[in-house]
Amino acid sequence: MADKQYESVTPRITVKPKKYESLKPRAVDMERSLAEKIGRVPSSIARGAAIPLTGAAVGGALAGPPGALAGSMVLPAAELVASGLNMIPGVDVGSPYQLAQQGLTKLGFPEPETTLERSAQAVGEGAGGAYSQAKSLLNLAQTAKTPAGRQISQTLGQQPLLQTTSAGIGAGTTQAVTEKTGSPMAGMGAGLAAGLSMLPFAQKGRLGVGSQQLKNQASQIYQEIDNLGVQVGRTSVKDLSNRIENIAKQADIDTDFMIKNQNGVYVKNPEARGVQKITNTPESIAELNSIIVRSKGPQSIKQIEKQRQSMSDKLGDPNVSKNDKRIIGQMIDEIDDFLGNIDVNQLERTGLGQVPANAKDLLNSARSMWKQSAKVRKIEDIFQSAEVRSAATRKDKFQAIKNKLAQLADPEASAKNRKIYNTFSPDEKAEINKLIDGGVGENFLRDISSFTSKFNIPLGFGAGSLGIGSMGISGGGLAAVPPIISGISSMGASALARNRATGLENLMRLGRQPTIGERVQAGLINPALVSTRAGFPALEQGLLGPLKPNQ
Repeated sequence: MADKQYESVTPRITVKPKKYESLKPRAVDMERSLAEKIGRVPSSIARGAAIPLTGAAVGGALAGPPGALAGSMVLPAAELVASGLNMIPGVDVGSPYQLAQQGLTKLGFPEPETTLERSAQAVGEGAGGAYSQAKSLLNLAQTAKTPAGRQISQTLGQQPLLQTTSAGIGAGTTQAVTEKTGSPMAGMGAGLAAGLSMLPFAQKGRLGVGSQQLKNQASQIYQEIDNLGVQVGRTSVKDLSNRIENIAKQADIDTDFMIKNQNGVYVKNPEARGVQKITNTPESIAELNSIIVRSKGPQSIKQIEKQRQSMSDKLGDPNVSKNDKRIIGQMIDEIDDFLGNIDVNQLERTGLGQVPANAKDLLNSARSMWKQSAKVRKIEDIFQSAEVRSAATRKDKFQAIKNKLAQLADPEASAKNRKIYNTFSPDEKAEINKLIDGGVGENFLRDISSFTSKFNIPLGFGAGSLGIGSMGISGGGLAAVPPIISGISSMGASALARNRATGLENLMRLGRQPTIGERVQAGLINPALVSTRAGFPALEQGLLGPLKPNQ
């Protein structure tokens, strides 16, 4: 194959063409087994990663995180400086890159001989540099002296695995496309695009607090209200008791062999002689009776909350029947609805005068937290149930989440599900529907995964017909391409769904959309950072590649 002529990115300078002698098959190349050819690929990746990782290790040992960060970038920086000096007439300082490559060869790393192997080495260089830099930045975030330094380091070092993958893919693609097209600019563009393909895999961090923490915060405020001598009036307490009793009856609480006594609580019917089991829902009956007894007078909010906690504990008791748990769960929902919508007019200060003015503000704050905690708990229950089901069935967790949310949002859903769905705000409903719909990107990737999972390439199909034989991919190896594409597409779709699910969680936990500062603090990676990670190795390969001497 004729030598490819590369021109320097600086038009004034004439650069010697980079020769890829290995593209002319040698006798030894023809004799290599398939296993040997495959084994040379990871060796090439290791060769590329060796220098940035070693530089980071040495720099870290000498100067801590700043030294590690500088050490990981020392070779590209030195090559750029040397290339600039070599452009001066009569000056030739050599190539640090060439010296490094010679050293690696002496250490036993095989020299890359094909486009595939050189691309693999570029993957190692990009991935090794990105990983060492990201880890150094995260370490620097712990030791930086100023808040700004810590924040910048934390932001740039977030999600090191994603940065590593993006940089490696970007560098490898740049090398391959540059060799195939002879255009460094085409290689840079392809490398950047390939690195950006990792963006859907960026994981969103969780913000805010869970349902129990929200309830605890609301409980503290309710305690402040109780300390003011304020209670829920008898009429409102009685109304709550009646609501819970009606809910229990609608949920089929078993009172067939029971009657109410003079205190209004459920007891055994004297006429039910010979009946061995009075009720199939004894725990529900016990909790309902407790509520009825307490409804005879005013109650503090703390007392109502304590009753709710007692009921909640039974939901986790393995000795309580599923039917009892179902009924008690609906009774708890009714208490949550009451506490989430209680009004200051329902409060009284028996014997102590009027309700203090600040009780209203405290109540509004506590009520908002309590209401939000109830909604967060619903989402947590859905996510947890989907996770258990997906683990048992080995099906996609996020598809299970979508199915459960769809049951809530369905206009023809049961009255119970519609009631739950209607507790969410318009913004929360919109986020739920976005997760259910999936979006263009996620649905496209799922279609690709579904299509390629059914597509077969015959083992004898020739790689040469696709023009990739020179990259070392055999015809038989193409049979593995559709499953790989299907798997990657499925992972991408799941990653997009996971991000939407985390976005819904964050909205619910905060009660609003997160601010930019919160996103950065939680490590929510952004497209600019992924672009940078894909772009830096692509830039280095594209600009310095033609200037680097043969390896």
